[in-house]
Amino acid sequence: HACGMADDPGAGGDRVEMWSGQSGQTWRSVQTAMMRMVGSLALLAAACSVLGAAPLAEAGPMFPKNEAGGKNWVMLVAGSNTYGNYRHQSDICHAYRLVTEKGGIPKENVVTFMFNDIAESPSNPFKGNIINHPNGTNNWPFVKDHIDYEGKSVNPMNILAALRGDKDAIDCQGAKCTKKVIESTAADNIFFYFADHGAPGLIAMPDGSPGGYLYEKNLTATIKKMHEQKPRLRILGASSPLRSSTELAQGLRFGQPG
Repeated sequence: HACGMADDPGAGGDRVEMWSGQSGQTWRSVQTAMMRMVGSLALLAAACSVLGAAPLAEAGPMFPKNEAGGKNWVMLVAGSNTYGNYRHQSDICHAYRLVTEKGGIPKENVVTFMFNDIAESPSNPFKGNIINHPNGTNNWPFVKDHIDYEGKSVNPMNILAALRGDKDAIDCQGAKCTKKVIESTAADNIFFYFADHGAPGLIAMPDGSPGGYLYEKNLTATIKKMHEQKPRLRILGASSPLRSSTELAQGLRFGQPG
């Protein structure tokens, strides 16, 4: 795998899968396509850091300059809710600080999906606190005003609409929702990070999410369409689902024949 969490996957810990691609050429393996897309190891290091492998203060340089002259965008998605799934929203909070404070990504270029039910949860012994490692910094004050999609607005339809830049397709479902989308051009880069459970051909969404799961076929179709419209657009994705992450990564080799 391109990078990994500290936990042992065989013991039920998180494992990381990454996918990437660029249109206009024959598709190769995920690893090869990733290296062609990134152009340097810096972006891979950034992705691994985002997944919470190191405290913020120890994170190295992230996100090389976009040599094409475009923007770098980031989409962060926590696919779960409830305090019992604390780690997923915690990862997103940590990732937000990493990409904005260490990665140099402007806050206006980050789109965040997070159910937002753990900081003030009755189960949280430290109200208003979300940490990412033992005795860690409280990340909540840095993120709470920058969540773009909360509650039922965290759903597969809105994720795909925001990814492709289709603001008209956003439905807040009565929840807090800024309708912020990635307004990418052909010269831009997008880093997509998803934290939650997965299974063959899908990644999970919060319980009760309108639209159910985010299916690989729908994500694949969206990204292929984006590349048809913007052939030089570059996308790097990372996920840390607990189950069947290998199958999900295989499915995310979008554009590969067969």
